[in-house]
Amino acid sequence: MTADGRDTLDAFLGSVSVFSNTLERLLEEQLVHASGADALTLGQLRLLGLLARGEGMRIGDIARLQCVSDAAASRGVERLVQRGLVTRRESPEDRRTVDVQLTAAGRALLERYRAGVSSKLDASLNGTSTGDLDVLTSVLDGLTRRLLDAMERDDGICFGCNLFFRDECAMRERGSHVCACAVASGEVTLPAS
Repeated sequence: MTADGRDTLDAFLGSVSVFSNTLERLLEEQLVHASGADALTLGQLRLLGLLARGEGMRIGDIARLQCVSDAAASRGVERLVQRGLVTRRESPEDRRTVDVQLTAAGRALLERYRAGVSSKLDASLNGTSTGDLDVLTSVLDGLTRRLLDAMERDDGICFGCNLFFRDECAMRERGSHVCACAVASGEVTLPAS
């Protein structure tokens, strides 16, 4: 790679990093606004988002998707139960398992969050056409595919969309990941552990 190519690559990586960090801070800021003084973590919000995609999930599946123990998942769910955002019930099919479902309050919090993010992004991206965003989305998807091709190991559970689930996803197209959102909606099942 030439010095000019290295400078261009460094500028690209810097720009992507700054954009990604700025977007993450905006998402966290909107989470605080949506969830109030006792703000949720992004991990808790992701769980609410997963639960919103389907009819509920079992504690064991939540633990596997979040790569934590059943006990840690159960403690995390309990904090959301105490806030009235989810319910947990004994499974009617198997009394040894616990099903977790989103409550109306949990769904409302997600809606406030998504509305806040949309409003903030609409104001921030004012003047950027949907066509430009479509082109940028396509370029980023293409770059993601190339990066995935260059990786030696790219399996596991993916939650890269971070609540903004898309039917056309470079990670899911690849087929080497288990899509957390597809599991939550019942489109796929987790492989046996």
